[in-house]
Amino acid sequence: METYESYRYLVLQLYKNLRRKQQSLFK
Repeated sequence: METYESYRYLVLQLYKNLRRKQQSLFK
């Protein structure tokens, strides 16, 4: 369970980073 939580957290961070990059690209 702990590994799943950390994995989910990692995915969230990656997702945020991706969105931020996309926003800067579109701007």
